[in-house]
Parts: sequence; C-alpha cells; structure tokens
Amino acid sequence: MKALFSNPTHPINLLLEPMRIGAQHLGYALGGALDRFSLSMAYARLFQRDCRPLEQLQYAEERSSSIEVIMPDQIEVQEAGSAVMLGSSRPLSLLRKGRRCRVPQGALFDLQPGDHISWGRALQGFRSYLVGTTLQQGQKNVQIQKVNARQFNVWGWAKRGKIRVVAGPEYDQFEYAQLLLEALWQIDASSNRMGMRLNLLGSADLLPALMQHKRGAAEMISQPVQDGTVQLTPSGPIILLRDRQTVGGYPRILNVIDADMDLLAHYR
Repeated sequence: MKALFSNPTHPINLLLEPMRIGAQHLGYALGGALDRFSLSMAYARLFQRDCRPLEQLQYAEERSSSIEVIMPDQIEVQEAGSAVMLGSSRPLSLLRKGRRCRVPQGALFDLQPGDHISWGRALQGFRSYLVGTTLQQGQKNVQIQKVNARQFNVWGWAKRGKIRVVAGPEYDQFEYAQLLLEALWQIDASSNRMGMRLNLLGSADLLPALMQHKRGAAEMISQPVQDGTVQLTPSGPIILLRDRQTVGGYPRILNVIDADMDLLAHYR
C-alpha cells in the first residue's frame, strides 16, 4: 500500500514512526511526538474517538500517517483520505488542480491523490502535527469542518515561561540545588529531540555553586532516566525529551512532571 503523504522536503520536519512501547529495557525510549497531547487530539478528531491512553494510541498509529511540523514545507498526497493539523498555530493550505484553499486550524479536510498540502511558519507555539488516514472501504470524503482549535492546543499554556518539576533522585546530594529553581535559563540552539540544553542567564558564578556536591564529588554509576529527567552536567542542565537515551551517568537533579512535558515541544 502506498504511503498517504510524500516525505517532507525539509529535514527537520519528521514523518513520525509508531512509538516503541515496551522496549526501554532494550535501550529504546518511547519516542514519538514531542507534544503527545496535540497528536492524540488530532487522532481523536480524525477518528471521531475520545482521546485515549498512550498505550492505546497504537490503534490510530496503525491507521494513519503523522508528520511533526516545525519549518514551512509542502508535501504531496498519494492516496484518497482525510487529514487534520493541530499543535502550534500556523497557516495551512490545500492545492488541488490549480486551486488553493486555506484550511483552518483543527479543521478536518478531504484528500485526493495529487493534492499538495503546504504550511508556513508557526505564529504561536512551535510544533504542529499533520495527521491523515486513507479512506476505508465504504467511507466517504469529508468536507472542511471548522472547529475551535484552541480547545485542542497546549501552546497557549507555554506562554507563562515556567515548567513544573519535582525533585530528582540526586537532588538532596547537592548543597545548593535550590538555586537551579531560582535562576533564569535559556534554551541552547543545539537542543534537539533527545534533549533540551539550558544556558544560564545572569552570573556565571552560579553554575560552579550548583555543581557543589555535599560529599565533594558527583560521580555516579549510570542510572535509568525517563522523559523529563533533568540531568545536571558540568556545562549546565539538560532536560531529556522523547528520543532520549534510557540510562545516564549525570545526576538526575529534577524531573519535569508528565503534565508539562508537552509544553516543552513549544519552547525554542
């Protein structure tokens, strides 16, 4: 069977693979969308089902194609079906037989082979999710159905500039760990889907103080990590994201709460 979409032309726009559920003991993290809430809401719109637990999203993944969108791009439709885009707010349009139609955020729209879907830069938020599925036997195409996309988005919550965390396993081993919560941090340009590196804003003297271990040394045996683990490295903290490793040798000083993991997809 043909793929529903052609591959994105921009290398940073990612055709998502199904999550690797139950493989962490083999060294594979779950992976998948950085903003799972927006992706699962897109699935819910597309299949007209309630948003379901992570382990049950395989139903949707097996029946759809999903692209994690960051940069402006264009793709070609290769099969008849329907699609929806959720996540960050950005212009989206469908080109069919020389006629271009604007598609509202969160609207369901039909697909025909040879159509071209294009999108621009994010106006609010950072990542979007284009999800489409082929027509099953007996199904009919849908017309564009507008919806209030705000109820499906998390990027608005990200405007506050704060992420909630809990203390990590090694938090109490550091003399001045509280300073990590009081400082201001900026996302480093080298950040990617594996991790978000943070640079300190303000006094450079703070970082050596943060690294001051109560026992005088911070060496440790590699330990399991999870989505949202904040590792304290000599060059600063790193927040582990969806494509992280499964073990790490740096102190796990904090952990982002599950409810705020999706917000990290919209910081840049």
